[in-house]
Amino acid sequence: MCFSATASFTAAAILTTVGFVTTTRIATNRSQKMYAAIPLLFGMQQLAEGIVWTSMGQDSPMFLFAQSIGAFAFLGFALVVWPSWVPWAIFNIETEPNRRLALKIMGFVGFGVSATTMWFLYRSQPTPHVIGQCMAYSLTGITRNVPPNVDFLLYMATVPVPFFVSSHRDVKMTGALIMTGLFISHIVNREASTSVWCFFAALSSFYIVWSFMVHRESNSAYLKISN
Repeated sequence: MCFSATASFTAAAILTTVGFVTTTRIATNRSQKMYAAIPLLFGMQQLAEGIVWTSMGQDSPMFLFAQSIGAFAFLGFALVVWPSWVPWAIFNIETEPNRRLALKIMGFVGFGVSATTMWFLYRSQPTPHVIGQCMAYSLTGITRNVPPNVDFLLYMATVPVPFFVSSHRDVKMTGALIMTGLFISHIVNREASTSVWCFFAALSSFYIVWSFMVHRESNSAYLKISN
């Protein structure tokens, strides 16, 4: 999350709490678990960036080690976890065959994106720095010959797009909120767009919690398919 350590840790505390409750208590169907866990994972990602914020400007080996771990963890969620997690989480709650097929294809593409970015992160050295009160990350130590647009399109196809493939209205709404966050992040701070977008995506994940709670109260069949 951008802006400050306090904001990151506050978001982490709230997201992990409500995400844990949603995953373990509200999402009673096994097929819902991956989707319901998205806020919980965002909470863990924000915790990682809170650690990065806390270690900024510190020269001791302990803080530098914590900064490195936090940066790897934050980017690990952003670049490795989400491209695989999102399409399969939505696939699990989808009921229409054609949409499930499209999501399955996106899921396998996501595996490829995650494997590539995992290797890239392993070979590089993420360096966090503050730009305009937002956290930005530079990846040094390795050169890629892939055009940036290709990386961006593959990431878009595996993270925000699957939300719109879903037949569930609330899943589409979550995707719309995430895309709005992407647009805002490029306006607020393009150079720190990864961190800023993750902030808005984390806020968007509150809608997942809300949708589960609302449909639970109304006893609807929301997101319920057979195990």
